[in-house]
Amino acid sequence: MYGFGLKKGKTLLDGIVLTSESLSKSTLYGEETQIYNLENNSIEFNNKKIVINENLKVYLDNFNASNKQETFLSYLNDYSRKNNLGESAKDINIVFNYILKNIVLITNNDFNYQYIENINLDEISNKLKKYDTGIDSIKLLLINNDDIIRDIPSELLAAIKTNFLNEDLKNTILESKETLYYFSKNEDNSIEIKELIFRHNNIDSNFTFNEESEGTLRLLFLFSFLSSKKQDVTLLIDEFDKGLHPLVSIEVLKDFIRENEYTTSDPNTNQLLCSSHLTMLLSRDLLRNDEIYFIDKDNHGGSSIYSLSEYKTRSDTNIEKDYYDGRYSAIPKFK
Repeated sequence: MYGFGLKKGKTLLDGIVLTSESLSKSTLYGEETQIYNLENNSIEFNNKKIVINENLKVYLDNFNASNKQETFLSYLNDYSRKNNLGESAKDINIVFNYILKNIVLITNNDFNYQYIENINLDEISNKLKKYDTGIDSIKLLLINNDDIIRDIPSELLAAIKTNFLNEDLKNTILESKETLYYFSKNEDNSIEIKELIFRHNNIDSNFTFNEESEGTLRLLFLFSFLSSKKQDVTLLIDEFDKGLHPLVSIEVLKDFIRENEYTTSDPNTNQLLCSSHLTMLLSRDLLRNDEIYFIDKDNHGGSSIYSLSEYKTRSDTNIEKDYYDGRYSAIPKFK
């Protein structure tokens, strides 16, 4: 487990707890081993007062002096890489790389150059048709390289091209302000860039990325991720149901659960962590008690999070009705 807290952009609390001896495999349960805990400018390491505290204290002093808006974990990872600390910083590097590579965020806000690698366009197109978005097919359109250079930051464009050379990538989609780009590698290792456009049922014209609805774009990025077949990923979505019909939201969640069911033969499945105001999701036919959490705000504006599993419920309990009746709190308090 890893967590941090912020105040005016500065990290106040930063810590790692391992739930097993190794982070190379995902486990549901395991003995907790604290790597480090940073709070109020003090450090504990492995729950022991040992010499390494003094070493970390030096790093902490340098971290505070840098006044950078980053976590102590990020600082330690960067320091260990630049100074070749190797095995002594292994646990720090494992956690940092897991967060970097195995956590995917689908946002609600303005574009942030989201990109997803190794997608399957046919699979995405079929799912968009299944969920009645009106999209009949996805096409690729060659575009002017000068337009790409103006639209995408040069550093990001260079990083994507480098990834194609250094990793086993087939393709990548990238969201910009106005366009959804499709990068692919030719047999001669050259990079080809096209624009994704959409064809709708019985309409003889193309629709661009920014002409589609917010709900359709949400589904597009979710299905793009699922089509990549990436494993052992935590997918974070704020307001999962935003722009979607309630029945579509439920069916999408059912599909995700069905495609990522945990088995002993395939333990590296993905998990979804999302927020939602759609109370139709409060169903035991869809989710277990320990998969449902509520967030309640107190009179001072602070929020607390707690699980439905903390309440005693019968197998025939109507969770949605009980929620509206106020049994689990986390409802508006009108004045």
